Amino acid sequence: MNQLEFLNEKECWVVRADRGESIDGFRNAGVAAIDFDITELPSEGVEVFKDKNKTYSIFEKYHPHRPKSFPNWWGTFNMFCNHIKIGDVILAPTSNGYLMIGVVEGDVYFQVGDPVLKHTIRRKVNWIEGVFNRNELPFSSLSMFCNSTCFYVVKTKNNEEEVTENSTESISTDIDGVVYIMKSNTFSDIFKVGYADRDAELRCSALSSDKKYGIFNLEVIGYVRCKNFKRLEKAMHNHFAPVRIFSENGCNLDSELFNSKTFPQDFKEYLELLVKQKYYQISEVNLFY
Repeated sequence: MNQLEFLNEKECWVVRADRGESIDGFRNAGVAAIDFDITELPSEGVEVFKDKNKTYSIFEKYHPHRPKSFPNWWGTFNMFCNHIKIGDVILAPTSNGYLMIGVVEGDVYFQVGDPVLKHTIRRKVNWIEGVFNRNELPFSSLSMFCNSTCFYVVKTKNNEEEVTENSTESISTDIDGVVYIMKSNTFSDIFKVGYADRDAELRCSALSSDKKYGIFNLEVIGYVRCKNFKRLEKAMHNHFAPVRIFSENGCNLDSELFNSKTFPQDFKEYLELLVKQKYYQISEVNLFY
């Protein structure tokens, strides 16, 4: 039996160790960690990272000239501090493309002055001995292409097409498509993100009679037109996985629905970062809120 079969039953996350440069520090300290040069926290300690505005204030203190990076940093802190749980699995890529794998054993804590590892925001992790090739995982993961510091692993079937981290291949077509955001007019704070080959409104009309989505009475509130629209959709689904309504998050429904009061603004802020990446070939952005 593959010793990694247990991963099928676990929530899995990637936490990058400075492109592998800090991987020995992760193992020797028995932690997974993030840093961003933060050397002091306010009196409430790591509890501060439960609040977006307070976290932004810390970013402002240490990086006053980089406010445009705050939305992306908040996504990292929110996932690492508020969504990873004890018992979840961390996959930490090494510098030569392998993975160090461990099980989370503790809540978030703050530590400075460690000569082994400078990273100050940490979780205790029991690392499995050795390193592993991605092909040894009992699942395939299209989300592994993401370059974020911390993100949720969306598992797919092993026979599904996969694009490697360093590949320039894209899931694109000869025509533009759209990635849309829709809101539910039936349930508050429910939103859908998906793609359409041509037109978001036509897709919304089709969904009105869909057995899964019809009850949500969806309305288009924005869309992005681009060549690489399937990859853009996957990037969005991966980034917002912690608030996605699907079976990996304890629901009996696999969906493209998200439950968050702040989702439209969070979608907008993350999109502003993706627009700067030529990879997606974004040609048009229209948000109606």
